[in-house]
Amino acid sequence: HKSSTSLQLWFYAMYLMTSTRCGISAKQLERELGVTYKTAWRMFNLIRNQLMDESDDSKLDGHVEVDEASVDGKPRVKMDRRRAAQLRERSRATVVAAVERGGRVRATVLPSRRGPALKNTVIDWVNPDAVIYTDEWPAYSGLDEHFAAHSRVTHSAREYVRGDVHTNTIEGFFGNLKTGIRGNYKKVSHKWLQGYLNEYTWRYNHRNDGRAMFETLLLRAAV
Repeated sequence: HKSSTSLQLWFYAMYLMTSTRCGISAKQLERELGVTYKTAWRMFNLIRNQLMDESDDSKLDGHVEVDEASVDGKPRVKMDRRRAAQLRERSRATVVAAVERGGRVRATVLPSRRGPALKNTVIDWVNPDAVIYTDEWPAYSGLDEHFAAHSRVTHSAREYVRGDVHTNTIEGFFGNLKTGIRGNYKKVSHKWLQGYLNEYTWRYNHRNDGRAMFETLLLRAAV
């Protein structure tokens, strides 16, 4: 009986995670299931990192947009843009994400948006035959040597679209990610951020499955 009840709680937790666009907090799951906060958090953490982790070796292909963003933390007082940018870089986690137009997305946490790690991540994720779209951030320089083509938009000059050259798709993913974290989780530590990225990328990647996301997650759990 206890085993059956425990299984029902897991199924309900999976259902709640997959039935909302931006997820729910462990506090809400605590109230819904009548379990402790520690138990609710542990259930969500296991689901994110064992069932929703799809970091495999399959390459993104076609037309791929890449962008990086700082997640969490912002200046509490007004300051000039340069100081604000420096503070964001120290206090926030850096996330890099790449998305196939009309297809899958991948996202991971990096130590910094500077240095070779950003470019190397893109090279590792994306098929060399793909066309890459980024903004003008210097760390993306040299990607044209690794892919069929690399086009850039200059956001600093207020250029956001030039024909089919844009990063609007990946920026839309980041918008949903940041809205969900602010609205549901308030603050996520760098240590556990990858789990939340797994959840949001999994939800994005299965948005057009043709069946309920809950069913898709159940099938993954049954493997």
